[in-house]
Amino acid sequence: MSKWKKCLPFVFLIGVSGLLVVGTLNNGQDWGGDFASYIMQSQSLLAGSPQEFIEANRFTIEHTPNTIGPLAYPWGFPTMLAPVYAAFGPDMIALKSIGAACSLLLLVLLVVGFRRHHSGLWLLSLVGLFAFNPPLLVYTNWISSDLPFMFFSTLCVLCITESVVVRRRWISPAVDGILLGVLVAICCFIRSNGVLLLATLGITHLLVLAPALWRRRLVSDASLSHDTGQTTPQRSNIPGLWIHALPYASYLVATLLWRVFLPSGDSAHMDLLSQISLGGIKYHFFYYGKLSTQFYDGVPYPFLIYALSLPLMILGMIKRRRSSHPMAVYIALTLVLYVIWPATQALRYLFPILPFYISFVLSGLQALQGDATGVRPILRRAICLSPVVLVVACFLVQSTSNAYENLSRNRDTLEGPYTEPSSAMFSFIRQETEPGSTLIFFKPRVMRMITGQKSFATYNVDEFWRADYLVVYRPAHKQRMPEDSHHLEERGNAHLVYENSDFWVFRLTGLREGEPVSDH
Repeated sequence: MSKWKKCLPFVFLIGVSGLLVVGTLNNGQDWGGDFASYIMQSQSLLAGSPQEFIEANRFTIEHTPNTIGPLAYPWGFPTMLAPVYAAFGPDMIALKSIGAACSLLLLVLLVVGFRRHHSGLWLLSLVGLFAFNPPLLVYTNWISSDLPFMFFSTLCVLCITESVVVRRRWISPAVDGILLGVLVAICCFIRSNGVLLLATLGITHLLVLAPALWRRRLVSDASLSHDTGQTTPQRSNIPGLWIHALPYASYLVATLLWRVFLPSGDSAHMDLLSQISLGGIKYHFFYYGKLSTQFYDGVPYPFLIYALSLPLMILGMIKRRRSSHPMAVYIALTLVLYVIWPATQALRYLFPILPFYISFVLSGLQALQGDATGVRPILRRAICLSPVVLVVACFLVQSTSNAYENLSRNRDTLEGPYTEPSSAMFSFIRQETEPGSTLIFFKPRVMRMITGQKSFATYNVDEFWRADYLVVYRPAHKQRMPEDSHHLEERGNAHLVYENSDFWVFRLTGLREGEPVSDH
C-alpha cells in the first residue's frame, strides 16, 4: 500500500499531462513538408512499394533548387505509422497518436529510469518539467519522429548506463548485450543521428573496460613476478570481451537486415558535410546556446533561467561522474554534431538530450541542498526546490492556455494544408487537372501526398517549362511570387484557372526549354 501511495503523485502528473496532450491535438498540420514524406513512406510500406516512393520523391528533390530533405527518411517512424494509417487512413489525430503516446511513455521512463538519481520531490519535479513543458506538448501535434526518437534514445542511454556502468543484469549477460545492440539499431532506424548512441556505447565501454583491463594486467604482472610455476591469467578475460562485443554484433545484424529489405535514401545528409566551415561552427555554437532557452517557453526571463542552469548542470555532472558518464557523453556528442553540422536545427533536435540535461541540473540543486535533516537543511531544500516548482507552475499555465485555445477553435488550424481554402484548392487540383500533370508549389511533398500529382518548388521562371500548373499561396509571409512571373500573363503563357482567398492556380502553356522568360 505504501508503494502505491508513492506512485499516486506520478500517476496524477502523467494523467494531467495526458489530458493536456489530448487537448493540444488538432485536426490539421502546419506547412512543413516532412510529415508528408513520413505519411507517403508509410503508404508505400502498406503497398509494398518503398522503391516506387523513392523514385517519385526523387523528381521532387532533384527539381527543387534548395534541398528540402533526403530521398527517404529512416524507415522506423513510417513503420510505426503504417498500422495506424491502415486502420484510420489520413486521420491527423490518429496519426499524431504515436508521438502523443511516446511523450507519455517518456514520463513513465523518467520515473523508472531516474529513480536511482532522484527521489521524492526531486523525481516528481523531473517528471513535472516534462509533463507540462509547452514545447514538448506542442510537438505532440506534429507528425514527426522527434518524440519517438526522444523516448527510444532516452531508453537506450539509460540501458547503456545500467548494463555497462552499473552492470545490472535483466536476463543474462549475453541476452542483455544482444538486446542492447538491437535497441541502438532501433534508434538508428528512427533517426540517422541514432548512430551517436553507438558511439556513446563504444566510449562508455572504453571508459569502463580500459581501467579494469589495466588493473587486471597489473595484478597479472605482479603474480607472475612472484610465481615460479605456470599461470594463465589472460584466458579468463576472453569470454568477458566477447560478451561486451555482442551489442555491436547484434546492432550490425539488425542494421543489415533493414538495409537489405528497405531502400536507403538519406545520402543527401552526407552531401552537407562538404559545407562545414569554421564560421558556421562559431555561429552554431552561439545559436544552439540561444535555442536551448526555448525549453523554458512560458517562464519569465527564460535566458536567465537557462544561464543559471548551466553551472548547476556541471555540478550535477561532477556529483554523478562515476555513475552517469554515458549521459554526459551523449550530451557532448549531440552538441558537437549540431555545432559542426552546416544546417541549423530547431529545438526538437535537442529533445533527446533534454532529460539528461534537466536531471543533471536537479542533481546540482540537490548537491546545494545538502543533507535535508534538521530545520536549516529542510529550509535549504525548500529554497532549492522553489524555482523548480515555479517553472513547473508556469509550464502548466502556458500548456493549459494552449489546450484551451485549441479546443475553443474546435481543433481547427489557422493555416496549413487542412484549412478550408487549402482543402478547396487541393480538391480542384485532384478533379480538374489532368492525371500526370506537374505542378509548381512551395510545399511540393504536401502537394504530391494530397493530390497524387508530381510537384516541385522553384522561384526561377526559366524553369517553369517543366510544369503544367503554377500554384501560388497568396499570404506574403509564406510564399513570394516568382520574379518576372508577371511576364507569363502578359505573354499569354499563364492563365488563371482557379482562385480563392489563399490561392491562385495558373495553367502554364507555350513554354519551351531554354527560352528565357526573365529576358522579356
